[in-house]
Amino acid sequence: MQPRNIQVFDGLRITTDHIDHLQGSIHSAIGDVRDILGLGRVHRGCAVIALDAGAIQVGPGLAFDRQRRRIVIDEPARIAVSPMAAGDVRYVCLSYDEVADGEVQGQPTRVWDSGLVEVRPSAPSVSEDVIVLARLMPAGDAGFEVRPPFEEIVPETVPPPIAAADGTMPASTETPTPASPPSSPQLPSAVLAVSPIDVAGLDAIVGPKLASAVRARLAAPDTTPVFRERVATIEAHAGVTITVLATHGTLTLECVSAAETPIPVADTANVAPTNTRWRAESAMQGHVVFGQADPTQCAAGTSIIGDWSSGASHVAPVMSVGDVLRCAFGGNATAESPSAEQFVHGLAASVCIVPRNGDGFGADVWLEWNGDVNEALAKWLESAPPQVSCRGTLGWVATAAAVAGQGAGG
Repeated sequence: MQPRNIQVFDGLRITTDHIDHLQGSIHSAIGDVRDILGLGRVHRGCAVIALDAGAIQVGPGLAFDRQRRRIVIDEPARIAVSPMAAGDVRYVCLSYDEVADGEVQGQPTRVWDSGLVEVRPSAPSVSEDVIVLARLMPAGDAGFEVRPPFEEIVPETVPPPIAAADGTMPASTETPTPASPPSSPQLPSAVLAVSPIDVAGLDAIVGPKLASAVRARLAAPDTTPVFRERVATIEAHAGVTITVLATHGTLTLECVSAAETPIPVADTANVAPTNTRWRAESAMQGHVVFGQADPTQCAAGTSIIGDWSSGASHVAPVMSVGDVLRCAFGGNATAESPSAEQFVHGLAASVCIVPRNGDGFGADVWLEWNGDVNEALAKWLESAPPQVSCRGTLGWVATAAAVAGQGAGG
């Protein structure tokens, strides 16, 4: 759950809990908008220019780091640059800074978002929440020149031979190396951090929404799939255009379900149904190719599926097209199976890679169910919805190209 607002009425005594709830509702809503716009990147300004041989200027601007924090530069900032030797590279980095003032009873009461600009001799690590604005390269008497943070490396072409006066071409003494076409540059490789996947509280989706979908399928038997809904979005990376992505991840899908309660009789009317814990674990390797339309993606791996209450389990190979990670209980329940088992056999979760308007990418987590339907299953979902959770990790190695216009300007 996320905070929304406080219910106010005449005579209500406002406490710190109310204020914290109200502030939390604002922060969570703004955080969602920042996720959509893109994290870990500059959204306005922050242009880097060389003032002289010993200083740069970073203009006003706005960025969001990967913790959803707002990085603000209000006024142009002058940053000194020490002399650079041949082969040196400096990185102009932007990170979040917090300023507090308005002290009352020894405690600051006002907090401001700000930004810290620094010139580093080496690139920040992946684990640091730092945005690289530009690189500084030595430029002789001029001191340095400002370059984008990421650049495509285009192979040098071999110049054509010059014809002699009689029109003949000179004999070549060596075989030139064929040049790569300009449209296929050598691209830098970016190793990106692992993102956790933790989706709990799915009961609200599984219960009423899936029960409604099952009844809709009963009314229209040819409808397929029965149920599919996005339950989480992970903002994975921004700031570079991803071309190819290799993924590796693990995903665990767990379901705690109650067996169908038998028709009550005098001696069993107060007997509670027995809970059964089902669990599926998948480990998969995936591959994604980004194109003009939706990215092409697939994965292969293994799954361990079983009834953890009884200890029974089995290992099954899994291949998936359309996502990079998939976890499913699999199999088809027979008509004689109780509704709890029938539900489990149709349940699955998957992780799909999605582009972010050509700038970085994210991952969507989907919950789906596509099994046999009947009236008993619909009633069971309405009366005793199971507890479902999904968790795991997703990591990747990407081949990426520079984003045009990013870095040296905003």
